[in-house]
Order: sequence, then C-alpha cells, then structure tokens
Amino acid sequence: MAYSWKDGILLKVVNILVYILFLGSNIYTVAGPSEIYWTGKETYLTPAPWAFLIWTVIHFLLLGTIIYQFTEAGHHSIIEGISWRFPLLGVLNAIYVNLWASHHYIWGKP
Repeated sequence: MAYSWKDGILLKVVNILVYILFLGSNIYTVAGPSEIYWTGKETYLTPAPWAFLIWTVIHFLLLGTIIYQFTEAGHHSIIEGISWRFPLLGVLNAIYVNLWASHHYIWGKP
C-alpha cells in the first residue's frame, strides 16, 4: 500500500494541537504578566535565567518534527515510532509549566 500524508491523520492533528498548547504555555510564561524566570523560587540547583533560552531551540526542533511527520520517513519514525508519547509529553509539560509559573510547588513548601 502506498504512503499518503493522510495516514495517521488523527495523531498528526493531535500532535499539531499539542505543539500549539506546548508553545503557547511557554510563551505565556515568558511574556505573561509575571516575570517568572527572574522572580521564581531559588534553590541551590536553580539555573541562571539565560539558561532557559534553550527552549527557543527546542521549540524550533519540535516545529521541525511537526513538519517532518507529514513525510514518508517522518510517518514511520514519528507516527509509528513515537506515537502518542509526544502528545502526552506536551500536555504534561504544559501542566508543569503552568504549575511552576503560578508558584504551585508540589514537592515542598516555598
């Protein structure tokens, strides 16, 4: 059977929606009303605020993944290989970023 870009279309659409949610949650954290990266909870392991700029690279690479999933090779590696793990990771990360930005530290008292 020949490959069609419509194969696995449900998962492809879910991947796109989750990527938008994932990107939107991180953009809101950076551009939102509070400056979370400079006023967050400080610990001995808290990285410098500029270290969070790596998320820019990560989002561009994930955008490449979203585009790549519509190719034949991408269908095999992303839709059949990664499958529903990408949407799960995106939703969990959006929840984590929201909790962290709103200072709901689950693992200890502030």
